[in-house]
Amino acid sequence: MAIPPIKPASEGHHRSYQRDPLPRRLTWHDGSATSAAARKAALAFLDEAESAGWARPPDSATETAVQLVVSELVTNARQHAPGPCGLHLELGLDRFAADRRLARITVWDTSPHPPAPQPADPQRVGGQGLRVVQAVSRSVTVDAHPAGKQVRAEIELP
Repeated sequence: MAIPPIKPASEGHHRSYQRDPLPRRLTWHDGSATSAAARKAALAFLDEAESAGWARPPDSATETAVQLVVSELVTNARQHAPGPCGLHLELGLDRFAADRRLARITVWDTSPHPPAPQPADPQRVGGQGLRVVQAVSRSVTVDAHPAGKQVRAEIELP
């Protein structure tokens, strides 16, 4: 299966929402980000969304996909970027299809280098996280900033 390369956000279509999205932010100032903390934040976010009137993803596969993407992007930020990083989670409606709900996961870090999928290597442990994120996400975009970058993945919710 061929995985398309990540498109910089300027080349992709930005999606916006018809109503205010439900956001949650988490920032690690001291480089102490962990994938476990990020997964826990994602579950708490989905619980909070359900309490706020958003339907929780009806299947465990979607919930697992959200946790997986959060975990992989935070792990990449921690391994490949010095300094602080952050996580922004958001639920909203797709502007182009009002009946389509999206989970938007954004991780920012201090590295200016965009992530790149690694070639498949059965002898190497790790290095496939970005391919996994691309496989379970509807889109993955990268925004470069003077102080680093943001990697954003969107997952369509059933």
